[in-house]
Amino acid sequence: MSETSQNSSCETAQKIAPKQLDISFACIAHKSEAHHVMQMIATLPSGCELVVLWNEQGDNPEVVERKTITLKNGTVVRYYATQWQELHFANLRNLCIGLCSREWVMWIDADDRLLTHQHEWFQDFSIYPPGVGGLVCGCVGVQPKHDGNEGVMRYHNPTCRVFRNYKGFAFEGAAHEQIGWSIERQGLTIETCSLLVHHVGYEVDADSMMAKVKRNVKGLAQEIAVCTNDAQLIYWTQMIHRDAGSFMYYVTKDK
Repeated sequence: MSETSQNSSCETAQKIAPKQLDISFACIAHKSEAHHVMQMIATLPSGCELVVLWNEQGDNPEVVERKTITLKNGTVVRYYATQWQELHFANLRNLCIGLCSREWVMWIDADDRLLTHQHEWFQDFSIYPPGVGGLVCGCVGVQPKHDGNEGVMRYHNPTCRVFRNYKGFAFEGAAHEQIGWSIERQGLTIETCSLLVHHVGYEVDADSMMAKVKRNVKGLAQEIAVCTNDAQLIYWTQMIHRDAGSFMYYVTKDK
């Protein structure tokens, strides 16, 4: 091939836009987590959409558009902001997914990381028939034991993270929020997929971990107080039992 032909081929390749994926990632985050958001973005597949909803305590619940950035790999990042008077994770996630524009949505936290060797998984959602509304993904990570030693606990928590961008789907719960119940109420099924998410949010010091579980216990107590569905009540009770135990551990461990 001549040098002229090679140059022409290179120029054509450079002009080919990355494939637009059918997936929007929905992330709620506090501005103090901006460094985590940037690290998370680096693990997203090319050609996706990411909606970041900055949130903080305040008196203005209006959602304000901040800016939109298109990265070199075709990923579109849209930044919004809102305030809340009482922290309720389901409400924030629902605001965020309502801003997503692609056919499928995946909720992701600032301290989540995707595995780059699985980016191919996002290329084709047509393999899922119309009756499938959501997909359960694995979430793996480690958590320091904070017992004076260097040991860690490993965990794997499967949960519904990927779902169709349907208006009838909504998260429920002030903490440990779930979207699966609303998917099933719409008559759709939830399947398990091979996708794994690496969560780094529990790789923190003891004080930070205690603050996380204390926040969760307060939110879960709200849900238990008003819950009228037995299946959901069982779930909230299991979660508060776990997090209350962790909270008591951190409160009393140095006494």
